[in-house]
Amino acid sequence: MVLAQDMLLIIVSHDTGDFTSMTTQTLLTVGHNKTIHNDLLFWL
Repeated sequence: MVLAQDMLLIIVSHDTGDFTSMTTQTLLTVGHNKTIHNDLLFWL
């Protein structure tokens, strides 16, 4: 039974890492797009 619990912990940890990475990439993308839009609006 200990083996099953260890495998569940590994799977959950892996999913959490993917989610954290995805969140970081999303924030960087939003920040980049916001900068571009602010520059475009400034010139209009």
